[in-house]
Amino acid sequence: MIDIVTHNIIDMIESRDYLSVSNWLKTYKNLNVVSRDGSITYSNAITEAHPEAVQISDRFHLLKNLTDYSKEYLKTKLKQNIVIPVNSDIKIINELKAKPLKADKETFKTVREKTHEQKVLQKKLISNEVKELKKTGISKVEIARRTGLSINTVNNYLNKNFNPVYASYGMKKYGILNPYIDEINSLLDKKVVGKRIEEIIRLKGYNGSSSNFRYYVTSYNKQRKTIKSEERQKSKEVIKRAYLFKLLYKPLAKVKSISQKQFKDICKFYPCFKKIHKIVWQFKTILSDKKILELDKWLIDAEALKIDKINSFINGINRDIEAVQNAIIYDYSNGLAEGSVNKMKVIKRIMYGRCDFKTLRQKVLKLEELRHIN
Repeated sequence: MIDIVTHNIIDMIESRDYLSVSNWLKTYKNLNVVSRDGSITYSNAITEAHPEAVQISDRFHLLKNLTDYSKEYLKTKLKQNIVIPVNSDIKIINELKAKPLKADKETFKTVREKTHEQKVLQKKLISNEVKELKKTGISKVEIARRTGLSINTVNNYLNKNFNPVYASYGMKKYGILNPYIDEINSLLDKKVVGKRIEEIIRLKGYNGSSSNFRYYVTSYNKQRKTIKSEERQKSKEVIKRAYLFKLLYKPLAKVKSISQKQFKDICKFYPCFKKIHKIVWQFKTILSDKKILELDKWLIDAEALKIDKINSFINGINRDIEAVQNAIIYDYSNGLAEGSVNKMKVIKRIMYGRCDFKTLRQKVLKLEELRHIN
């Protein structure tokens, strides 16, 4: 028991039993206002001992119970990782996923082609550097010294007809399968099996080996799967469910892990979270802004959601409605009691848990007396 005015611990009781608590409270004749948690036992004991006393349900416990029930419900509806489309238009996303992939030169570049492109880009950068140095009036010999190139290479880079692409690049013999590539790709996109495709192109003149054909089909399918996987990743983003739970405690502006756009998308694609987030923050506003007249409407709206976990919380509110209303009206809370419990735990740990309740009570009350004197 904590004095609301002096913040001192007045007394302690070992039992939570209704009769013990009631008889203990009766020894204190001047109790007018009592802040407590939502325990029905405490409520009944206070009513029995001091029927005229104003009982106030602690706001912290009210909010904790609501958020705990909300999290339990959301855990049944949301996976640990929440997936939301990058594009908020579901239709467009579905069309993107359904769209067949066409094999063009850009999509299916060989390792040789990619390597060649890198070398060409590197050669362009070096040749541009040589040209820039020459514009400043530096001699070819000095340019060669600075860049580590030979004089012949410097001359070559300064030639106005210089081409970074190898002259012989692209000059190759086309394979026997090449005339049929476009048709093979088209049939593969239409989900035609490889055996049937081979029969079709053989009727049209292909006389190469089956292994060569199967090698191409396998390579194509692997690359197609890779591209589809990349497009799926681009079309969605993953958000941890734990980040959503933070939004039940903090406003969006203070949750750095979720942006305004992500929040809107989450509410759009997961209406279960939108409903829970709304009622939690409405209840917080009722408590913080002392909007006592809005409590009844909130109870009706929350019950209309028909969520078992939330209904359990509502039942608790209705069972203790007067104390909850007083929690909105008055500023008193259980903060003092919660802080004192932490102090008592420290004392117990200092004594290595070897003190019984009587010794602990005497020690706590003596420390309070000394603190009050100081």
